Amino acid sequence: MNRFVLAATAAVIAVAIAMPAVAAINARQIDQRRSIDAGVRSGKLTAHEARVLRQEQDLITRAKLHTKARKGGHLNAMDQKRVHDMQDAAALHIDRLKHNHRRGHNQRVLGAKVF
Repeated sequence: MNRFVLAATAAVIAVAIAMPAVAAINARQIDQRRSIDAGVRSGKLTAHEARVLRQEQDLITRAKLHTKARKGGHLNAMDQKRVHDMQDAAALHIDRLKHNHRRGHNQRVLGAKVF
C-alpha cells in the first residue's frame, strides 16, 4: 500500500512540475504571435515578413506537438530546452524584422513616409 501511495504521489508531483513548463511555452507562443500582430498593425512588419514569422511560429507549434505525441503527451527537460531555443530564435527574428526599417502599409499616409 505504501508503494502505491508513494508512486501516486510521485506521479502527481511529476505532472505538477511538467505543467508549468508547457504552460510557459504556450504563453510565450501567444506573446510572440501578439508581437507579430502588433508589428503588422503598427506598420513595422510588412505582410510578407509577418507571413514568414507566422510560419516560423507554426513550425515551433508543430514540433512541440509532434514531440509530445511521440513521448506520450509529455516533454522532458531536453525537449523543453529545444522548444525554448526555437522560441529564442523566433524572438530574435521578430525583433530583427520589426527594426529593419521596412514599413508595412499602415505607416504610409497617401504615399508620404511617416517617421
